[in-house]
Amino acid sequence: MILCPCKKCGNIYWHSCEVVYEHLIVDGFIRGYKKWIFHGECTSSGTSSMINPTYPDTDYHQNVRQDDMEDMLRDAFNMRSHGEESFPPDFIISEDCNITGNVFCETGTSAPNEEPNEEAAKFYNLLNEMNEELYEGSKYSKLSFYIRLFHLKCLGGWTGNSFTMLLEFLREMFPFAKIPQSCQDMKRLIKDLGLGYDKIHSCPNDCMLYWGDQKNQQSCHVCGKSRWMNSNTEDVNTDEGGAQLRKKPVKVLRYFPLIPRLQRLFMSSKTAESMTWHNDQRTDDGLLRHPADSLAWKSFDSKFPSFASDPRNVRLGLAADGFNPFKIMSTSYSTWPVVLVLYNLPPWICMKQSSFILSMIIPGEKGPGNDIDIYLQPLIKELKQLWSGVETYDVLRKENFNLRAALLWTINDFPAYANLSGWSTKGRYACPCCAAQTCSKWLLMGRSSLTWATVGEYRGAPEQTVGSEILFMLKDINFSYGKINQPPITQTRRRSRDESDDESDEEDDPNEAELWKKRSIFFELPYWEHNILRHNLDVMHIEKNVCENVIGTILNVDGKSKDNLQSRLDLVDMRIRRDLHPQVLPNGKYQLPPSIFSMSKKEKEVFCMVLKDIKFPDAFHTKYRERMRRTQNCGVVVNSSITSYASARDSNPVEGNVEYYGLLTDIIELDYYGRWKVILFRCDWANVNTARGIKKDQFGFTMVNFSRLIHTGQQLMDEPYVFSSQVKQVFYSKDPTDEGWYVVLRNTPRDLFDMGNGSRDDIVERSETLPFPEQNLDENIPSTSTQYQWVRDDVNEDIYE
Repeated sequence: MILCPCKKCGNIYWHSCEVVYEHLIVDGFIRGYKKWIFHGECTSSGTSSMINPTYPDTDYHQNVRQDDMEDMLRDAFNMRSHGEESFPPDFIISEDCNITGNVFCETGTSAPNEEPNEEAAKFYNLLNEMNEELYEGSKYSKLSFYIRLFHLKCLGGWTGNSFTMLLEFLREMFPFAKIPQSCQDMKRLIKDLGLGYDKIHSCPNDCMLYWGDQKNQQSCHVCGKSRWMNSNTEDVNTDEGGAQLRKKPVKVLRYFPLIPRLQRLFMSSKTAESMTWHNDQRTDDGLLRHPADSLAWKSFDSKFPSFASDPRNVRLGLAADGFNPFKIMSTSYSTWPVVLVLYNLPPWICMKQSSFILSMIIPGEKGPGNDIDIYLQPLIKELKQLWSGVETYDVLRKENFNLRAALLWTINDFPAYANLSGWSTKGRYACPCCAAQTCSKWLLMGRSSLTWATVGEYRGAPEQTVGSEILFMLKDINFSYGKINQPPITQTRRRSRDESDDESDEEDDPNEAELWKKRSIFFELPYWEHNILRHNLDVMHIEKNVCENVIGTILNVDGKSKDNLQSRLDLVDMRIRRDLHPQVLPNGKYQLPPSIFSMSKKEKEVFCMVLKDIKFPDAFHTKYRERMRRTQNCGVVVNSSITSYASARDSNPVEGNVEYYGLLTDIIELDYYGRWKVILFRCDWANVNTARGIKKDQFGFTMVNFSRLIHTGQQLMDEPYVFSSQVKQVFYSKDPTDEGWYVVLRNTPRDLFDMGNGSRDDIVERSETLPFPEQNLDENIPSTSTQYQWVRDDVNEDIYE
């Protein structure tokens, strides 16, 4: 993106190089723009860095820098522009601007009605700093010099004292440059960028945080562990050379304050406008396209109408999970980032990484487990404050308003679900929705809990416990935090095989309050108990785990398959599917009859070959470019409306659609003297008029053969070209059992959203990847009296010792 120097744009608007090229041909250059200072040409030292050629309808002027401070500032303040126009922002800073009394003027408009608050003024002051020269005639700003120098300090691990000595040396060598006095002066400016965070010491056993009233404690008041790695030294010591040695804390939570980051979203007119998208631009037609369409969102609005009355109020989701920062190294470590998601934004923005808000980083060799509430205390404190509201400057409406925010739900995998909710997701009552009414059966051999739903549960869904009932149950129960304060894990007695199911399953109804591990810290939020959907499961984890288990089972991967000797012995104990029961051989080993999903060695090779060779699309390009690529982007399909006649005398023709499948071989751009452009695709088209070019397989998949083309494209009557706007993207999977044939697969592009405000022709449902029709699962569950083939006869049996 560059500034466009045409007569209409006047170095104000940012466009791509191609668009700028068109503008210059059609409209010509702006009058008086001879030194290209907006495009990299340096001015002489005697010339002012401000330029004011004849601009259309504006007195805009700007300093030009060959650094990337603008993008860095917008990232730091979470003010990334989502349109074509990036910098300059909607506001221009006058030359007499200062941190205490700023005068802001929107381009082409009068001054705002209210003065920005202190936080907003800080950002605009940094824009001034960005444009201040490091020295007269320098192409770098003072701020860019500070940032790059501080980056070297961090990479080199320099101490503050050594860095201050370097600054003193630089000031002595270059007295004309604006170099800071000390390391602390530089840190002060860096901190204003929003790159700082709060370091909060914590107990190594996760018992407490050293913050608030307990900030100055030297040891944990719960377990007695010292706050420091070496508890025998003083807070600050002096070595023989006079340097100060500071004690190192055992564990440090890094917390990123939330309130200033939310306030900065309203310092740019672009992001401020996007923050009300859910109310102003969302299509409300009853379909679920955005969290604002959900019952949980609408229920929250009806419960708290004062919060819903201002669409600028922020709706948040919280995601947390652990990972090993050392990747595949043998080091055992679990770092837990806590991330917040802004649901005010449209879906194509709110789920981008640049829109996520990192709230905290929880360190530790092991995950925090149920003690995660200890680390969430700073965030809960800010969320309470945000529920009451904080003063925020809205640059779009030019006013200060009371910004409020609410946490709607959490998103996590099943183990983290237990840590955040307080309900144990392991054992007999693992289902957090059914809770104490969960139907489960202990598997003797599999050593796991299995719900009755997998073997035949036909009751209605039990009534779910609401938040207010949970809070009432747990109000008088005290919970202790910390790794050494947890009661020892008691193992239940394993039932022997000769115990009957009736005897083992007849138990008294448990007290649901005793099944909770803790009262979640989220219940401290005044609205949390009224949320009808407090916790969500991460679909990505579910898809990944299910896919891995399915593949491991059908390929019979050792240690990964769920169809093993233990699971077959559980079938014997449950007295079901007798055809799959293991058979004891004379040598004492077990022979497992192959199940219906078992695969032969040849079938496994074909399956793995298909997975190895398949390529998925991510853009459009020709088939010649993808030979060495891992993606396939040349597959296209065109839907054509035709009229069919039975004969020349047929007076009742039949109208229908025919899909033509092709491979993209060339992309041609027709440029009509810069006025407009047309993109043409040249393709090799499969012959869909005969069975030699297209067919359906036994599973309903469409298959095409590109060795049978509809034409070569070389004759005058051939028509290999289509408009790019006419095609949709498909991709092809080679059939290893049928030479020359490819299976047609469809998929919705990742960044294509059906928001209900346009044609649905470009939206391809993800379910169309599979040709199977909708199924009634209840009809496909065989009853115990139904004879069903569970064993495959043409696959060899497995032998287990």
